[in-house]
Amino acid sequence: MSHPHLTPDEWLSRLEHQVLSAFRELRGLYEQERARREELEHAYRRLRDLDELKTSFIARAGAELRQPLGLVIGFLEAALGHLKARGDLESAKMLQAALRGAYRLLDYIAPLAAFAELHRQPVAFVEPLPLEELIQDLTRAHEPAMSGKNAGLRVHLSPEAAQTAVDGPYGSYILRTLLDFLLAIHPEGEGIEIRGQVKEPVLLVEIIDPNLSLSQEILAWLNEGAMEGLYPQHARPHVNPAALGLIIAKRAAQALGGDLFIRSEGEQGTTLSVLLPARPLGIEDQISLLSQALERLPSQRPREENIE
Repeated sequence: MSHPHLTPDEWLSRLEHQVLSAFRELRGLYEQERARREELEHAYRRLRDLDELKTSFIARAGAELRQPLGLVIGFLEAALGHLKARGDLESAKMLQAALRGAYRLLDYIAPLAAFAELHRQPVAFVEPLPLEELIQDLTRAHEPAMSGKNAGLRVHLSPEAAQTAVDGPYGSYILRTLLDFLLAIHPEGEGIEIRGQVKEPVLLVEIIDPNLSLSQEILAWLNEGAMEGLYPQHARPHVNPAALGLIIAKRAAQALGGDLFIRSEGEQGTTLSVLLPARPLGIEDQISLLSQALERLPSQRPREENIE
């Protein structure tokens, strides 16, 4: 025995002292760890706040820029057609450069705003909404605008389509974008109809506007994906502002894995056919869509167009 002079009580006292000393050391380490954890939690909360702020800013900026940018493009298109008619090719070249820049910005705004909307509510990826509920939410949101124009919204969904679950922010963003532009140009006292049906493996939602009329040239241009170019030459002096809204909605739909097709119903107006995935978007889906959206963005090379 190394300390034969220690009594049992002294041994116990010594052991108690060592245990208490070890406990105090452990408590100090615990306090340091707790302080470090609180710092990390605070930093995480601030990063989360910053992320939410950036997401909100992108979504707000995208929404605020859509309409004025559309008006600017419409003005530039009309002015370009007027200058060409006058034979002022030098001014037309300068205006065309500005127009290319405006279209390039438009190409960025729609996907950016769409993904910001998706990122804002990630819970929607695991808790998708039935189409019927999603449209009811949109109807309530647009009720003030419809009441102001005395316009109604008629909804006809097949039982299967009504219960088909779609990502809330995804479907809401595309349909809301379309309704925003249609109501902006809609006359008073006229209604809009929404129909929905399942066409495996997608959900087809059709919006019928009896007052929207587009030329065959514009329809072909929109449906054939000619957004990489500018407006058809003959359409420039008479740009329909609704077509600019359809460009944005089509870009957003494509960025999120869907699409938009437009067809004329003659005197019955125009039908907008929106294709939505009939299932929630998972992580791999989002990665794939983001990669595809990056590939669709315009290159840095300026678009050339013969203005003769």
